[in-house]
Amino acid sequence: MIKLPVQTAVKIDWGKPVMVIIFGLFVCIHAAQVTRYTANLRQLSSLGAFGLVHHSLILCFYALLVAAYWTRPPAKIASRSPVARLAAVVATILPFALPFVSTASDQMSVVVLGNCLAIAGLGFTVYALQALGRNISIIPQARSLVQSGPYRLLRHPLYAGELMTTFGIVVARPGIGAAAVLLGLAVLQVYRARQEEEVLETTFPEYRTYALRTPRFIPGCAPVKRRLQIADDQLVANALELRSIEKA
Repeated sequence: MIKLPVQTAVKIDWGKPVMVIIFGLFVCIHAAQVTRYTANLRQLSSLGAFGLVHHSLILCFYALLVAAYWTRPPAKIASRSPVARLAAVVATILPFALPFVSTASDQMSVVVLGNCLAIAGLGFTVYALQALGRNISIIPQARSLVQSGPYRLLRHPLYAGELMTTFGIVVARPGIGAAAVLLGLAVLQVYRARQEEEVLETTFPEYRTYALRTPRFIPGCAPVKRRLQIADDQLVANALELRSIEKA
C-alpha cells in the first residue's frame, strides 16, 4: 500500500479560526432563513414546510461545525498531499454550484420526493457530524478514531449523508448540470475517503480491523475482498487459540 506524505502533530491549527468565521457566517444566514419561515407559520405551504426543516437542519449542521472547530485539538497527523487537500476543498465547495446549474422540476411529486431524500440525508449528516465531534477536518487529518454512533455502521457516514442530500437535490432539480455535480462529488468523496483511510491507518493500528468489518458508504455492503480477509483473520485467530490450548 502506498502511504501518503504525512506530517506529525500540527502545533498551530490555522484552519480553526478561518473555519469558525466562515461557518459562523453560514449560521447567521440560515438562522435568518429559519426566522423568516417561523414568522409565517400559519401561511406556510407544504414546500415552505420543507424549506423550514431544510434550513433548520443546515443551521444545526453549521452550528455543530462551529462548535467542533472551536474546540478541536491539534491533529496528530495531517496529509501534506496537495492533491488530497485540493480534492477536499473542491468537494466542500462543489454542492454550492447546484442552484446555478439546475432548476426545480415542474412535477410536484418529483420535488416532494427530492426534498424528502435531501432532508433524510441532511438528518443523517447532522447525526454523523455530532458523532464525529472535535475530530472534524476538511483535509485528511487524524485526531482520534471514532467508532460510535453511525460510525458503527459506516466508515464515512458524513460523506454518505452529504451524497444522499445532494442526490435528493438533484432529484428535485434534475438536469445535466446537476447530474454532473453529483457525479463529480461522488468521485471526490470516494477519493477523500481513501486518503483519510491512509492517514487513519498510519496513525491508529486498530483502524485496519475496524475497516475490515465496517463498510465505507453503504451499510451491509462490505466488499468480497474484505469479507475474505475477515474470514482469514478469524481462521488465524482460531488456529492460534487451538495451539495455545494444546500447549496447555
